Amino acid sequence: MQLKSLLKFACLAVLPTVMASDCNKLEDLDKDECNAEILIITTLSENKESNNGDEGFKSVVNTIKRFSVPAMQLEIPITGVDTKVIEDYLWQDKENKMARFNAVVFPNGRVSYSSSGNIWKSAIRGDQWNIFYDYAREGNARLVFLNEYPSNHTGTDLYAGQIDNPAEAEKKYKVKQLVTPESGIAEEEALAEAKVDTNGVWHFPAKIQNYNNGVTAEPLLYFEPDDEQNYPEKTIAAVTCENNGASYAGFFMGFGGWSKLSNALNVIWLSWATQKDFKLLSGEQLTSEDAINTISASDKTTKLEVLFVTLTTLFTIFATLF
Repeated sequence: MQLKSLLKFACLAVLPTVMASDCNKLEDLDKDECNAEILIITTLSENKESNNGDEGFKSVVNTIKRFSVPAMQLEIPITGVDTKVIEDYLWQDKENKMARFNAVVFPNGRVSYSSSGNIWKSAIRGDQWNIFYDYAREGNARLVFLNEYPSNHTGTDLYAGQIDNPAEAEKKYKVKQLVTPESGIAEEEALAEAKVDTNGVWHFPAKIQNYNNGVTAEPLLYFEPDDEQNYPEKTIAAVTCENNGASYAGFFMGFGGWSKLSNALNVIWLSWATQKDFKLLSGEQLTSEDAINTISASDKTTKLEVLFVTLTTLFTIFATLF
């Protein structure tokens, strides 16, 4: 099967100084045609239709287009793809450890899709996940998982344990909570002033858990206690992780293109993942603080819709990967 029949990728937005006429078309492109910082990995459905309707993907695209951040997309069919294809795409020169992208983002957790019987699976095989961790280790790149579920992958567990009753789960996982930053991050003041919360967003308050698997986690964001006292103390909203030299981050909440929360957090992970000031990424030459302030000012009247993120089976699906 031809590579182009398996992989469709596009440069979604590039800096004005490097923009090429073919780089903004949603068509098959040679991966060397665009000077992209970010690789966005999504799932290509069984009927070959794009799953770009996913809200996490929309959220990422909204941000990179809004601030002209150079990025490309890689779609993986649910039937899977050959390991060599992934490696050849990620590396410009694997032998000399020259990574093609500074960061790889997975807008839907572990590239999941719902198969028959509502069983969630990943389009990436268990053994293939090591490709991405090795890429982070050897290429000085970073990985970001949005819509992630607390698990051994991120050295975390659910704060209140698994909730199986649908009504109780909706109450606990959709309760309104303020999202605040860990002290010391560059965007701390701007995010605190933005006062973003989880209104309408499914999220999974977590705690740090040592699985003795080589993964160490540090808090990046917190969920503040809620008014109804479902969570009487701070819980973990996002973490940065080290896995034997691989650096990645996990965000325990749904992301949506309509969400002020998501738009603000996209700025944070973009700066963290690329290890660059946002001003060096943004075609508008905005710092990360400026970008968050812009979002806060322009999105105050945005109508928040309900985003349902079905991730409760990810822990059992991927528990054996490490």
